Amino acid sequence: MKEKSSYQPALDVMNIVACIAVIAMHVNGAVWSFSYERYWLTSLIIECVCFWAVPVFFMISGATLLDYRTRYTTREYFQKRFGRTGVPFLFWSVVSIFWAVFVTHGLEPDVLKSAPLFLDAVLNTRGLSIYWFFPPLFALYLAVPFLSLIPQENRETACRYGIAASFATTACLPLLCSLTGIAYNSALNMPVNGGGMVIFLLIGYYVTHYPISKQIRCRVIYPMGVFGLLLRYFGTLIRSYSSGGVDGMFSGCDRFPCIVLAVAVFVWFWYHDWTFFTENKRAQKLLRTVSGASFGVYLTHFYIMRFLLDTFGFNMRSWEWRILGTAAVYLLAITATLLLKKIPGLRRLVP
Repeated sequence: MKEKSSYQPALDVMNIVACIAVIAMHVNGAVWSFSYERYWLTSLIIECVCFWAVPVFFMISGATLLDYRTRYTTREYFQKRFGRTGVPFLFWSVVSIFWAVFVTHGLEPDVLKSAPLFLDAVLNTRGLSIYWFFPPLFALYLAVPFLSLIPQENRETACRYGIAASFATTACLPLLCSLTGIAYNSALNMPVNGGGMVIFLLIGYYVTHYPISKQIRCRVIYPMGVFGLLLRYFGTLIRSYSSGGVDGMFSGCDRFPCIVLAVAVFVWFWYHDWTFFTENKRAQKLLRTVSGASFGVYLTHFYIMRFLLDTFGFNMRSWEWRILGTAAVYLLAITATLLLKKIPGLRRLVP
């Protein structure tokens, strides 16, 4: 088992890299406009290579939250979750709705005059679709107190069973049915998998608390991750070329290709040697500062990306934008976040 210490830099490194991967996917928006031109082939590579990011965020939550009862009460747990994610979600949802009404014109002005329409826009993230991440995150937060009641001596077995059952019914069976033309009955999904996402809590906890031999990592987990990546890329490529539009059969966080890739990435980061950050206090402080800004970067980066595109007219299909644009958006977003964190009245909005 990986030796534990009070600080685990692997989680912060994953947090930062996953944040950059999310930005890369959004900068790479050209992938959703199918084309037989070469740019779409390279856009699809970026999409597939970076798609592990959101599941890894959920895995980090599993790794850090399922033992919360050893640190504070359930009441404190919900207070912390609401302060850290609930308040920013409500604020930035309102910002996104006004932005969609007055800037992008993606929403009709009537949404501001009707309470039900406004609430619908908040709950269904109609202002900015990238905020879809919040509802499943809140659902996972609700699941954590329940899962944390599993006795410590039973958790390894419970995690193994939960992961296996969820993986079979949510990730594998639906894909197999799609490939064979059989209608999948979603009632077969394991109920406690919560829409397909609880599996990531269990994986994150299991990987960070129980040993995985090098043989299993190198002979099973990493090859499966590569296989999932290739299946997603070539499966999407072949089906999209055949249909003349972007095919989503192999897409989705809860599908087989994404799960095995995300597990491989998470396991690699967890077992990599990051002792440099535990031995060098300056490096550790920098790592924690950058990681601590990731949530704020996620909340603000899309507005910065749209500003750059609308102001300078960059071509979203160009490799310069898809590569350099990712770096520019990330650097501007993290700078803005760190500045906002210094303002007492605003720091809670980019925790």
